[in-house]
Amino acid sequence: MAGINNPIYDEAYKPSGVLLDSNLRFLNGLSVGVGLCALSIIPNIKSRSAELRIICALIFFGAVGRMLSVASHGLPPSPFDIVTFFELAIPPLLAYWQSRISG
Repeated sequence: MAGINNPIYDEAYKPSGVLLDSNLRFLNGLSVGVGLCALSIIPNIKSRSAELRIICALIFFGAVGRMLSVASHGLPPSPFDIVTFFELAIPPLLAYWQSRISG
C-alpha cells in the first residue's frame, strides 16, 4: 500500500498527486482485503458458494477494468499482462470448480 512510491512504478512515468496516491493505496487495500476474505473461506469452501462467487466477481471485474485500460492505452509492462490473463481466467474457473465440489 505504498501508493505512487511503490517500487513497481519505478520505471514508469509517475504523475504525482494526492488523488492518485490515495486511489492507489485504497485499491491496494481492497486487494489485500479480498485476498484475506478468500483465504478465510478455504476451510469451508464447499459450503461458501456465495462468498466465493462474490470474490471471483470482484477479481473478474477488476480485470475487465484492466482490459479497458489495454483498449485505451495498450498492454502494460510484464508481469501485468500475465496478471490480467489470470484475473480473467481463474475466477470463472474457480467458481465453476467450487460449484462442482459443493454438490
